[in-house]
Amino acid sequence: MRECRYEKEAKDFCKAIKAMASSENAMLNFEWYLSYHFDTWIKHFAKTPGGLVSEMKHFASITE
Repeated sequence: MRECRYEKEAKDFCKAIKAMASSENAMLNFEWYLSYHFDTWIKHFAKTPGGLVSEMKHFASITE
């Protein structure tokens, strides 16, 4: 049986996605940011589960 190493990160990641999906501004901001910085974002923030969750939480918190 496979070890569940990232259960908390997976839960937090999905929670952030749900929050972003409920905020048009958060999604637009994330899309805009990625359209200019996707390669840098992947290299610096999304290369680890913790980094990815942190970034997704950040974008999910944008409401204006």
